[in-house]
Amino acid sequence: MLCIAVACHNKIYLKIGEIKMTGFIIGLFIGAFIGVCVMCLCNAAARADRYMDENKNEKR
Repeated sequence: MLCIAVACHNKIYLKIGEIKMTGFIIGLFIGAFIGVCVMCLCNAAARADRYMDENKNEKR
């Protein structure tokens, strides 16, 4: 990884691959959002299957 020490106003800041790190963090948030959406859809499908099975048994 690219590490750069920057001196500014008598303080030293360490920048670690700033652009790559920002992309990584944005990717984490997007991936987490997509993961939560998929889990919600799977949960809804599972409940729909369960209720569909219950309704088939009641009609007979």
